[in-house]
This record gives sequence, structure tokens and C-alpha cells, in this order.
Amino acid sequence: MKTLLPVAALAFASLFSTVATAESYRCGDPNVGINVTVDIAPDKGVGGFDGMGRGGLLTPDGQGAWVNKESGVRFIPEQMPPVVFLAGEQFPCQDAAAGPSNLGSVAPGQAPDVGNPPMRSTPGEETAINAPGRSLGGTRREGPGTEYPKIAALPEGMPVILYSNSHVEFNGFEWFRIVLTDGRVGYQWGGILCSEGQELPGLLRMCGATN
Repeated sequence: MKTLLPVAALAFASLFSTVATAESYRCGDPNVGINVTVDIAPDKGVGGFDGMGRGGLLTPDGQGAWVNKESGVRFIPEQMPPVVFLAGEQFPCQDAAAGPSNLGSVAPGQAPDVGNPPMRSTPGEETAINAPGRSLGGTRREGPGTEYPKIAALPEGMPVILYSNSHVEFNGFEWFRIVLTDGRVGYQWGGILCSEGQELPGLLRMCGATN
């Protein structure tokens, strides 16, 4: 399945390069590292999305939305403003030709500086990270704590995006919002997470390290 997404992304990119009536949108929340491009060609009945290391085709559902059920992506262009749902979470969109993005203070396509994550300014405020990591097993939950419902167990070594740090501490580690490679979102305790390529406070260790 992992090999299909890049192929699909290349397919719709090639298609839209030849379709003059294609509509392009920038979606997400750059302040927390979510940047997704959505392109649709209503006259052709095909669309696509690309961003955060994944992409795929979108097809109309006959009710005004464009969907990719496999990845949990749903785009509604007729809503004001247009919105995209990524694994159940809603993010605003704007016409890519409308000029500078007003989705957040970070320019479209620019992720936060994960080498020096911004400091938390308000208690309970999540800090954007948007860095690669891995789950070391355990449970993905709906919120940052064991009091939140379980979503599903994760296998050891599963790649994830460390989306943000909730700053909710438990037994010496903090809870992180994570995004799976298929776009599903949840929270996992930092004591069973590792980061790729850089040390991050609040989680167990860098991946591959022994202590």
C-alpha cells in the first residue's frame, strides 16, 4: 500500500499540469505544521491532495465533497471557507491563487523550525513540532492522558509524525499528538516514543539509541 500513494500523487500531478480549469487550494494550519495542497478538476471528476509526506487521489462523493476513503481525507470546496478533513480533524483552506496565506503566521509549505521548537506561552497550549519519529508500541488515545479513550494499539517501530507536544506530563514524559502515515491522528505517551535525527524533550530517546 505504501507504494501506491506516490504513484497516485504523480498521476494527479501530471493530469493537473494539462487541465487549465483545475482549482488549487492551500489547506491546513501552518502554525502546527499542517500544510496540504488540494487540486480538483470538476469537469474531469478527479482531484488530488499532497502534503506531509503523502498524497493521493480525490473523487467526488456526489454530495459536494471530494474524498479519499483510504486516507481519511475529505475536502469540501463549497463551504465558506473551504475545509479539508484529515482523519476527522477539520482545517481551513483558501484559493492558492489568492495571494499570501492567511491560514497562519507561517508561510504556505513552511513547517515550524523543528530544530528549535517554540516555547509554550500558555499553560495547556500545544507546541508544534512536526518531526519524524517512531512509536515503540503501546496505545494511541483520543487525548493526552490515560483518562482518554483508547483508539488502537500501535506496533513497535511504526513511523509517526510527532505533530505537537501537549505538555501534559505523566511519569516523567509528556504526551504527544501524533499523525500516522495514513493520516490518522491521536495521542501517545512520550515514554514509548522516539525521535528521528534529533533529541526532543519530553520523550524517551532518539530512535536507535540504547539509553
